[in-house]
Amino acid sequence: MLMHRPRVGRGHDVAATGAPERFIMIRLVIPQRSLCAKLASFALVVASLPSMALAEEVAARWDWSSGWFVKTSAGTNIIPGGDLTLDGVRYEAEFKNGLLVHGAVGRQWSEQWSTEIEFFYRRNKAESLTSPAGALAGGEIASTNVMFNVTYALPERWSVLAIRPYVGLGAGIMQEVDVDLVGFGSEEFSAKGDFIYQWLVGLQRRVGERGRLFVEGRAIAGGKPSLKSSTGPRRLVAEYDSWSLLAGFGWSF
Repeated sequence: MLMHRPRVGRGHDVAATGAPERFIMIRLVIPQRSLCAKLASFALVVASLPSMALAEEVAARWDWSSGWFVKTSAGTNIIPGGDLTLDGVRYEAEFKNGLLVHGAVGRQWSEQWSTEIEFFYRRNKAESLTSPAGALAGGEIASTNVMFNVTYALPERWSVLAIRPYVGLGAGIMQEVDVDLVGFGSEEFSAKGDFIYQWLVGLQRRVGERGRLFVEGRAIAGGKPSLKSSTGPRRLVAEYDSWSLLAGFGWSF
């Protein structure tokens, strides 16, 4: 605030003339940002930090939108009804739970879709092989398989405790399937190149920045391959559908 006493004439004070003295008051207002506005802006920034951090955490948690990966797993293989037919005689087989080991290389195309090429080996022993014509002492069936799978991971809202479900479908070939029967000496039965397909369902959880743990169930439709004898013209037909339960580890890069 400034006070100014006006002067009248040249070199004459107003008071000297006997006239009442007057003062002129001038207020200068300088616009400036209030302290409250500054505090409000700062509070908004601070309040937004947790949501930003949460968004970054969720993005990192499910950032499987692209890149290559490898997987490996092992578990049990179950043949619920693997009957064998040899020389026109049908043998009812009771197989023990066996082994399945698996490895795959794949690519993640989006957060939910991926494809992979896998190799797995499965083996089961027969406890008994019985028929109206007699019984066989036992045997073993084993195969190597190459598959192409497409998998779909359910959206993040379906996850519980960071565990995310997925499903898949695959098709491929049995590179080779072999059956060895007890009491047949060196005679073996084998086939190559039969078409098979499978369904997959599993649960996976992120471990660290690149790892993932998973458990998986699969149904493998192996059909009824016709196997040639290693010593003669006869053939053996095997029913080779199976169920598997696996646990494994994957790594993205």
